[in-house]
Amino acid sequence: MQTFLDTVHTVQVFYCDSDQFDQTAFWQKIIDILYPLTSKSVYDPVVIPNVYNTATENWVVFNNLQWNGIDAKKWSGAGNKGLRLEKIAVYFPSMEHCYEEKITPDIFLKASVKATEKETRYAFVFMLALKNTFIKKIGQKEAEAVLAKLQEFLLPVFKIKKERAWALKESELEYRDFLHDLFPSVILANGNDFVFRDGYQDWA
Repeated sequence: MQTFLDTVHTVQVFYCDSDQFDQTAFWQKIIDILYPLTSKSVYDPVVIPNVYNTATENWVVFNNLQWNGIDAKKWSGAGNKGLRLEKIAVYFPSMEHCYEEKITPDIFLKASVKATEKETRYAFVFMLALKNTFIKKIGQKEAEAVLAKLQEFLLPVFKIKKERAWALKESELEYRDFLHDLFPSVILANGNDFVFRDGYQDWA
């Protein structure tokens, strides 16, 4: 029995050594690169950054953020002393909307710094998932052109690409391993060999 959770997404994960993760200019460039895709989604985005205030030792709460350069200044840390961006997730649309409409996101972006993903040696990991039906709607060539620009900008030392459903079925009625919960990090074994952590070996 199929459900909306079976929709297939093309996922690309970039492992990067850049130290620009918390800079507003970096995220403005990401926003600009992805615009040909994000502008084609009919859904409003939901932006969920994890920002830590080192002065107060509390997490910063944001409300109603938009996916643009103006709001990126609030969470990227630029000019905000003591604030540290550790993770960010962006949905087109929100998961609440998805469950209401029985759909999955057209676009899902997730990124994390090394400080919170200790199993990887890289400065940060960047994951982008595009729903295959959305890719078909906007055109394969346009999607590939955007992804090529993204890779050129991120300059990853390692990249993986995989197709998978938003959720994996254990049975017709029970699902597990939702795509937005995953983060396929790697460790460096024997100096040079990439090894995926337990549960992600099939991503290799």
